[in-house]
Amino acid sequence: MHFCSRSVMGLMFAAALSLPAQTASNPIHLTVDLTEAPRKILHARMTIPVSPGPLTLLYPKWIPGEHMPDGPIDDLAGLFITANGQQLSWMRDDVNMYAIHLTVPEGVTELDVKDDFLATAGATNLLLVTFLLPVSSLVLGTFILAEPIVPTELLGMALIGLGLVAIDGRWPQHVRAWMRGREA
Repeated sequence: MHFCSRSVMGLMFAAALSLPAQTASNPIHLTVDLTEAPRKILHARMTIPVSPGPLTLLYPKWIPGEHMPDGPIDDLAGLFITANGQQLSWMRDDVNMYAIHLTVPEGVTELDVKDDFLATAGATNLLLVTFLLPVSSLVLGTFILAEPIVPTELLGMALIGLGLVAIDGRWPQHVRAWMRGREA
């Protein structure tokens, strides 16, 4: 699924609510701020019609295009829930990590929910994990199991290191700075 649409879907956890106060004439309002999208940070603000009393907000587990209930809740950050300008305390469910419990005070008819979504998992991050697993295994095997490292394994670690330098993208700047330092 496309990065932006999956991220926006992740931000819309209020869409999975079953609120009696929500009707066609009293909908949930959602505003998404994508000004920091190049930094992979999305901001959302939701106005949710509510009634006083206990309330459970549910973050969606099933995202369209996914094959299992693994909504990106681990990328949800900076969750603030206010009512009439006062911040409300909330608590995550002990069993269902996708459920957030709170109590709506008397006289409150809508909640203002602000949150950020950190869209950090990309191809480069996944590639880093792929590069680092063999090196970690060799290091742990050497120090914990006292396994010897043979020269071909050292060569493999060096190649992985070069691969990390290549995908980092900053190496040309470092080379230029090093060359300027040699000329001075």
